[in-house]
Amino acid sequence: MQNTINNTQATLTALGQTVLKLDRDLETLDKATVNNIQKYNKVQSRARKDLKQIMKEARKYENTENADIAAAMIDYHEMYDANGCV
Repeated sequence: MQNTINNTQATLTALGQTVLKLDRDLETLDKATVNNIQKYNKVQSRARKDLKQIMKEARKYENTENADIAAAMIDYHEMYDANGCV
């Protein structure tokens, strides 16, 4: 009977230690997950800023292109009006 009690106590002690180790591992995993999420959010934020900058530059380029096309059309019409043809 004492042997059964001793075995049960040893088993419960081993289970308790395993549960504590799992708890520590989960805590470490939680910290790592939070850290990874924070890193991901920083990268995503940087990517958003870069995309905004790219879109801003693209709009500038598009506006310049449109202005160049408009100027060319005005030149064409002025030459046509002055000469009756191009």
